[in-house]
Amino acid sequence: MSEERLWNLHATYGASLRNLFVYANRPDSYHKVVISEIEKLSAKKLRRLLLSADDSPNDSHYLMSTSPLPHNRTMPERRVVSQYILGECCRRILRDDVEQLRGLHEVLCDDQSTATSAGMIFKYRAHQYLREGRTLNLSPLHADTSLGVGNRVPDEHTEQFTLPRMEEGLIDEDTIRNKPHTYFRPQNTNSPTVDSWTLTQDKPEGPPTLLAFLLSSVMEGCDAEVVDLDQVNKWVSEDVRRYLVIFTPKGVKPQVTVLPTSLTKELLGNCGVNGGFHVFHCQVDTVELFRQGNPQVG
Repeated sequence: MSEERLWNLHATYGASLRNLFVYANRPDSYHKVVISEIEKLSAKKLRRLLLSADDSPNDSHYLMSTSPLPHNRTMPERRVVSQYILGECCRRILRDDVEQLRGLHEVLCDDQSTATSAGMIFKYRAHQYLREGRTLNLSPLHADTSLGVGNRVPDEHTEQFTLPRMEEGLIDEDTIRNKPHTYFRPQNTNSPTVDSWTLTQDKPEGPPTLLAFLLSSVMEGCDAEVVDLDQVNKWVSEDVRRYLVIFTPKGVKPQVTVLPTSLTKELLGNCGVNGGFHVFHCQVDTVELFRQGNPQVG
């Protein structure tokens, strides 16, 4: 198996080194083992598994990991091994029930040892939320030319943007160019900047807009990496406006690094009507996040 396939196996399933080599040439077999372990769980067992290593069955390493907290090595961190595994648990065990997702998110938020898993649930629900057709209030960030740090500007400068209801689509260059109002996610789940994107047109008389989303539930810094933006940029035509949206829970305002050289047409090619990616912050109340419907968020 190539190094790339090994990396994809780890990125998708959070597989340990031992399992990577055992299943290196049998990724489909590993998938079946993982799904089998998930389907043994009920909602109650999933909650216990997330909250306590003491209740872990022998094969739980396919789904969970326990390690020291990064900022406090004396305390354990209990987390789902990958975003993909978390998604499969939500679909197969919780049946994507928003109320059950909300309850599990609240419980995990209360304990710093499970905060990472809470953030993964936030991201999982945020993907659903953005596809449901929402009106977002976007607060622009501008780059400090000396430090390259994005700063939130006053709320009176917000821009309102209405998303349509969207289906999720498979990533293909021609599809992205010719299929607007479709929600795309990168196959590499460890993408540092772009968690999802869509090409849409909220005003018939204006140019289309590419919205690239970075979903984050933590106060730590977010880097607007040119490597991700450059790839997305290649898939759309020159007349498209380009927005990078940092999407967080209300009250979370991470420091966003926006290097001026990363967002210019010199590095990204001719970016058309606005010259490059414009960076925005959008906050969502978690009560609204875990509610069906399509209210405004900002």
